[in-house]
Amino acid sequence: MSHHTAQPGFVMIAIDPGDDLAALRQWCATVRTPAVLAVPGVSSATEWEVVVSFRNREGGGKIAGPPYPGYIVRYELEDIAVAHTDAFLDAVGRGFGLEIEVNGAPVVFDQFMRVTAVQIRDHVNPEAATTPVGGMLVVSHSPEREYIDLYNDWMDEEHVDELMSCPGYLRTRRFKAVDGIPNFFAMYEIDSPDALNSPRMLSFSTRRDDQKPPLHQKIAKHMVESICDVYQLLA
Repeated sequence: MSHHTAQPGFVMIAIDPGDDLAALRQWCATVRTPAVLAVPGVSSATEWEVVVSFRNREGGGKIAGPPYPGYIVRYELEDIAVAHTDAFLDAVGRGFGLEIEVNGAPVVFDQFMRVTAVQIRDHVNPEAATTPVGGMLVVSHSPEREYIDLYNDWMDEEHVDELMSCPGYLRTRRFKAVDGIPNFFAMYEIDSPDALNSPRMLSFSTRRDDQKPPLHQKIAKHMVESICDVYQLLA
């Protein structure tokens, strides 16, 4: 007899609200979120707005671009297996088109992304345990297959500790995608998006390649960073 061990995880869905963000949020609050939270194993649902998106710049480095889409819902799961149940899929919708009624007329919103990931690390800053989360930085990587161990060493031995030493960083949770790419995610919970602008954080994000720690220098050319988005929590 096989015994399944629960693996906490999350599902994150990006929706293009167009000109109807208020209507979309109202529908989520009254229809979708209650339906999702009623699914056994779903522990929470939160709404986020994308503040800024960073993408790779040709020749190296990052460039900030306009956020798109701008509305995100995140569902925390006690067990990632919940994401594949009929009850959960029926509640969140199975397609990329999300049709709701706004002022008596049907409106279609596009669902752009569904990230399903299993939690593999959880780093908490004990000094900030009571500080409320107001923002989130989500970074994804797809390391080359033969460099996955080196990638994990870099994250756990260098990178996470650096960021968690910055003011405003409360918790780092690392995830692995159940399928597809990008296949590794780091979710940095922060007190507000302004945490990215502290002098210490800027000193890490603006340094030259030869100023980075040893493992970072080794892994940098063996991974592709595809997402780096900053979110603020919607009340």
